[in-house]
Amino acid sequence: MVIRTRLRRLVSITAFYAVIISASGFFAWNAWTGERGLMARKEHKAKIAHLHRQLDDLVIDRTALERRVEAISFDAVDRDLLDERARAVLNLAHRNDIVIPLKR
Repeated sequence: MVIRTRLRRLVSITAFYAVIISASGFFAWNAWTGERGLMARKEHKAKIAHLHRQLDDLVIDRTALERRVEAISFDAVDRDLLDERARAVLNLAHRNDIVIPLKR
């Protein structure tokens, strides 16, 4: 009787610690490699940095386009820029221009 009680107590304590260690291991593994784990955090930071660089490039492009639009605005027309855009859009050339066709 005493042996079974000691054995039962030993098995129950061992089972308890095994369950606790298994649960801790499970949560530690998911904290490292899970959907919101440390590795995913590094990937998200890299993606955020890439998107910030892309946003900076787009802001630079937008400011360049805004400057071009201001040059063609109705208040102060830049004649050279207007002439260049009109020829590019209409696909025309002045009779004094030299046209060099490019092979594509």
